[in-house]
Amino acid sequence: MRRIGLVLLSAVLLALGITTPHTAFAADQPVVNWANSDPDDLGVLRVSVTSAQAITHLTAHIISPKTGAEVAATDDFVLRSGTAENGEWATRDTFKLDQLDNYPVTVDATASDGGQVTARSIGYLSYYAQTVFDPFTANRTAVNYAHRDVIVRGRLSSRSPATRELTPFANAPVGLSYRIYGRNGNGDDHFGSVQLTTDAQGRFSSTQTLTGAADFDALYDYRNDFPGYLRGSSPTLRIGVKQAPVRVTAVSDPRRVVPDAQITVSGQATWKSPTGWQPLAGARLGVGPQEVTTGSDGRYSVTMVPYNTGDIPVYYTTQDPFVADATAAAAVIVVQPSVISEFEAERGVDAGAVNVRGNLYFPGLASPGDPQVDIQFSLDGTTWHRRATLPANSSFSTTIQETRPGYWRAHYRGGRYFQPSVSDAVYADPR
Repeated sequence: MRRIGLVLLSAVLLALGITTPHTAFAADQPVVNWANSDPDDLGVLRVSVTSAQAITHLTAHIISPKTGAEVAATDDFVLRSGTAENGEWATRDTFKLDQLDNYPVTVDATASDGGQVTARSIGYLSYYAQTVFDPFTANRTAVNYAHRDVIVRGRLSSRSPATRELTPFANAPVGLSYRIYGRNGNGDDHFGSVQLTTDAQGRFSSTQTLTGAADFDALYDYRNDFPGYLRGSSPTLRIGVKQAPVRVTAVSDPRRVVPDAQITVSGQATWKSPTGWQPLAGARLGVGPQEVTTGSDGRYSVTMVPYNTGDIPVYYTTQDPFVADATAAAAVIVVQPSVISEFEAERGVDAGAVNVRGNLYFPGLASPGDPQVDIQFSLDGTTWHRRATLPANSSFSTTIQETRPGYWRAHYRGGRYFQPSVSDAVYADPR
């Protein structure tokens, strides 16, 4: 939306005497509360009147602030809001005056029962020209690595309070201010301004070289050499940044290791330059807790010891506002150890059965939710056969029917994130 000098206008209206309701002389007389210009249509006069009976006639007299003589009058009012007893009235048309100025207003009000009142200097017709910036644009909505200049253009016009028409405001001073934002909001914003003058068509322009995203605002401030032209400001014009994308690849070798084993994380960083994708040479990358600099081909390599399963982050950050940050991740699995201890296998009271028991624990950084162990049997201690599968939340035990002599052991199969383990073999004699 177009912004005009309404704040200044409000201050002018207050400073120039739009004050308390006029006091009537009898209980049945109307009361003119105030009269002033419509802030959005300064050539229109608004009048607020309250009365015990309906208002039937209003006349507004416009008085010269210099001579005190009447320069215009009208009784052509329409009810804008409220009721005929308590309402706001407005002139049907704008006043047509010779000069821009702040004119005292006298209002005559008549009610349906014949009650009358004349409210002298009850307000002001702020007969000023509003200044409007339209259009206010730039030759591009965003700057990039190769194109950092922006041309900001606009047109300053004045709106006549008589005709509501916009006409170019020639030879007018315009202040163009800007704020260039620092990278990632790090507090190094840059502020500046330039002073411009409109041409015969009210046009102005300025070319600025940006180092980041920027906001532009145009302002016409009130000047004594342009009396009657109100302060006006443009909507804020935002110029963004289209960053050059960066790609980072990352892979670990090997991808699955035991604790305390080394891996190598390697990959390449590239960026989309104005001529296409190119290696990002000499770039500082964070690889987990370490840093590395890419070579001329954009490649890097880091050796490290991972301590847990997960993604090793690789990240590139830059203070260049025209180049994007980038991240990647190298997945690695650190298989956690498992241990079977205190395994026993012995004949029970029933000579045809073997009682087995033991413990399974995980001394690393994690443990599975529902581990199981296989109980295996071998006649010769070489070839093994599974005889039972047991839940093994820390300990396990069972009885297995077997009359033959032989060897017994417990076996945990492991999994994607856990190492397998096997107990010592235990020989169970027959009875």
